[in-house]
Amino acid sequence: MSSTSFTPYWRHIREPTEPYSWVFFVVAKIAGHHRPVAIVSSPGISSDEETIRGSPLVAACHRIITIFRNKTAHVPSRTDRATGNNNSSSNSPKEGLDHTVVREFPFISASLLQGVAFDAVEGLTLNAYPEPLGTVYRDTLIGWGMVVIDITDLD
Repeated sequence: MSSTSFTPYWRHIREPTEPYSWVFFVVAKIAGHHRPVAIVSSPGISSDEETIRGSPLVAACHRIITIFRNKTAHVPSRTDRATGNNNSSSNSPKEGLDHTVVREFPFISASLLQGVAFDAVEGLTLNAYPEPLGTVYRDTLIGWGMVVIDITDLD
């Protein structure tokens, strides 16, 4: 038998083309409008083994949903959203609060941060950072992706 050379029909891509950095938005309906109540970013490096992509991304989403679906989280989550509902009635920031340190929805923000950053199964702590509620996702960079989780109806 003669050997034939194999010519691949696909094009080799040097770096991964899927996102390796993520912005996680938790949104809820407050005062009749959906708005972000917590935002966490998880920047990665395209060649980093601990970057959230593939099954670790699905696992992070599963952790976040599990945290918010837990019945014991419903009361503090609703309290956070009710507080946000009261705050949204006035357009001025509350006097005396430093919004760079104090989160408007502290329980929801902490829950999202824990869901993104801490993987108890694998024993990993991933890079994750709380972001201001005014953070805007721009899809102009191939390295960034977005995850949106709506917690309006937890039941």
